Amino acid sequence: MHSVPFGGPQGLPTARLRYATINLDNNLGIDLIQFQEPVGERTNGVANRPGSMHLCFRTDDFDAVYQRMKDAGYNFLGDDYTFIAGEVTPDAAHGTKVAYFNDPDGTNLEIIQPKGGFAA
Repeated sequence: MHSVPFGGPQGLPTARLRYATINLDNNLGIDLIQFQEPVGERTNGVANRPGSMHLCFRTDDFDAVYQRMKDAGYNFLGDDYTFIAGEVTPDAAHGTKVAYFNDPDGTNLEIIQPKGGFAA
């Protein structure tokens, strides 16, 4: 646990938080932050809400991951979906499979098996 003067840049008077940083190749990093003081409210984010975000997990075997998650009790927001002609460009992206679910804090999460333009 770290107590840092992180509140100001975040528009908060003070901040006490826990965090972890995961550094990846190509100057890419992921910060996981839990604000302990002041405690935030759930965002109850939905895909069509401005400012919402989601985190996407790529898989090479969508069907197996999706079934394993369903068997483990994950509640998906809807049925899994495969993009078809007329929905996405370029045509090489047809066949991309996706499914969405929320973590316990309401963050929108996605599993994807990308094709074509989604695979770049």
